[in-house]
Formats: sequence, C-alpha cells, structure tokens
Amino acid sequence: GLGVGANNATGLTIGGARVVAKNLTGISLGGFCHIKQRLTGASIGVLNYAQHLNGVQIGLLNYCANNPKFLRLLPIINVHID
Repeated sequence: GLGVGANNATGLTIGGARVVAKNLTGISLGGFCHIKQRLTGASIGVLNYAQHLNGVQIGLLNYCANNPKFLRLLPIINVHID
C-alpha cells in the first residue's frame, strides 16, 4: 500500500511511500521509514529515521539519534549496535 502505521511492528513492513511505527523489530521498506522510538533490525528507504537504532539503515539519508553527533545523519548507510 501507500503507507503502514503501527505502534509495535514485528517482521517485514512494506509501505510504498511511508512506514511509521513507534517500535519496529524486523525489516522496514518504504520511501520514508520513521521509527519513533526503537528500531531493532533494518530499515531500507530513501529517508530513514530512528530515535534508537539497534541495526542498520540503508538509504539516501539515514538519521539515528543514539549515535554520536557527527554520525547521526549519514548518506547511504548508518549502523548502531547495542
């Protein structure tokens, strides 16, 4: 579909334009992947945002708030492992 929204998502989530979740464990695919709290797994999209990342983001721009300041916004790939 055009978008996916959930409080807690587990597994594979695919949203054409947008994936929004409070917490996600698994893999998200979408144009804009916005994980409001915790992402455990992978996020693949044009733009990726995670407040707390334990995994990998792949896309044009990737933001991980729990990385050091100079590593929060990165192109192509962003990684943080707890």
